[in-house]
Parts: sequence; structure tokens; C-alpha cells
Amino acid sequence: MHQIISLLKVVLTQNYFSFQQRTYQPEQGISIISSLSGLIAEIFLQHYEDTNIKHLLDTNNIAFYARYVDDILIIFDMTKIDSHTINAYIKNIHNNLKLNPAYEDVGSA
Repeated sequence: MHQIISLLKVVLTQNYFSFQQRTYQPEQGISIISSLSGLIAEIFLQHYEDTNIKHLLDTNNIAFYARYVDDILIIFDMTKIDSHTINAYIKNIHNNLKLNPAYEDVGSA
């Protein structure tokens, strides 16, 4: 495991890409055109879910949680928890995550 982490550190610090005849090095993360970017993102998001989201499902405040790549769908009961509480919790987990929540109140049937 230590060797994998060391290798990833080398890859992430030696990360360059070209655009319009110029070469760039991202300040953080990995270039989206890198063949490793999807894998690194998936590893990060799975770890994020395991450490920060799964326990919320156990509380029954969230009825449904699903993620496809980087799109997340959360269905919750507004009588148990409100959208501002969920949004505040998620925003405070990691500084580099940018969330653009879209809320839809389906009301009662």
C-alpha cells in the first residue's frame, strides 16, 4: 500500500498538460485529460462516501442516496431534516469540494 501511495504522489506532482501550444501544471489534483483522473476521482469519492455519508443513511434522515460519477442524488424527508442542514454538513466535510445543489420539493401525495 505504501508503494501505491508513493507512486500516486509522484504522478500527482509530475502532472502536466498542454493547451494551445502552452504547457500547464495544475496547482491541485490531476488534469482531466489524464488517463488516471477518473480512477483518482472514483477512489476519492468512494472514500468520501465511506467516511462521511454512510452514517447519515443509518440515521434514516436520508431516504435514498445515489451517485453516478460526480452527480449525487439525495432524497430526504423534510419533516426529519432540512436541506440547509444537509448542505451545511456536506460543505464542511472537504474544502475542495464544490457543490451546486438543486432542490425540488415534491410535496405530499
